[in-house]
Amino acid sequence: DMTPIQRAQAAKARKEAAAKLQSSTTAAEQTHDASTNNDASPLSNTDTTTTTTTTTPPSSSSKPDPTTKHNLSRIPLLKTKAGPRDGEPWIARLREEYASLIKFVSNNKESD
Repeated sequence: DMTPIQRAQAAKARKEAAAKLQSSTTAAEQTHDASTNNDASPLSNTDTTTTTTTTTPPSSSSKPDPTTKHNLSRIPLLKTKAGPRDGEPWIARLREEYASLIKFVSNNKESD
């Protein structure tokens, strides 16, 4: 079991690692684009356009597994659509959000 401080530190480390990965991927793509454009002769009339494709992780396109679906079904859905400028409906929305968060945390504690 991790303490809240350890969880926060682990989350921060994951975010930093993701940012490094994203920046290194972007730098590699830029380097690739620059090298691709340098291959063409300046006297050549051919159009050298580079197409960059991005891929999404397979988990985002697939349906959730039964365990995840069961865990999500245990959290109450939010029904009120309201924003901070809406007054009383916003208060109701916040109550729903807090109730969902409390249920989520209690479910996690039960599963530990």
